[in-house]
Amino acid sequence: MPRGRGLVTWNIILFGYAREGQLAGARATFHKMPLVSIVTWTSLMSGLAANGQLDEAKQEFDSMPERNVVTWTALF
Repeated sequence: MPRGRGLVTWNIILFGYAREGQLAGARATFHKMPLVSIVTWTSLMSGLAANGQLDEAKQEFDSMPERNVVTWTALF
């Protein structure tokens, strides 16, 4: 990815991959990101859950350093 992309741009890219079911792309983007937020974690987790990867979504949920009501809702 070119330099200069902010967190919002990274999150949009990750969300797009996840929404389209391209989970490998979503995961690769997540791991390339220089900084992640609760929005980033939630986007990845939601994408996994929406595409039937419930165990993986739960693993990501368990790995999150911080959770809020949106992340709880996204998983359940």
